[in-house]
Amino acid sequence: MNQFIGIGLRRRYRREVRQQTQLISRVRPELLMESDIAHLPELIRNYIQKSGALGRPKVKSFRVDLAGRIRKKSNGVWMPFHSVQHNFLATMSRLF
Repeated sequence: MNQFIGIGLRRRYRREVRQQTQLISRVRPELLMESDIAHLPELIRNYIQKSGALGRPKVKSFRVDLAGRIRKKSNGVWMPFHSVQHNFLATMSRLF
């Protein structure tokens, strides 16, 4: 049986984001090195090099805020929406 029955989805989401944030805070930062991008196409390697990312800490997590409109049917009424997505790379987790 689901251990989260009776707990609101927002509460569960916030708790999981908090837990993942605590987990990644313990991950030792690694620097992005040339060898990390050697397998990528030249165009992408050049972009990463010019962005100044080499020698800086690798991304451990990021958050995406989305806003827009959505509808249930192709001719349906447009409804506004807002969502937040948290991505944790060390644990390969995405909370949406």
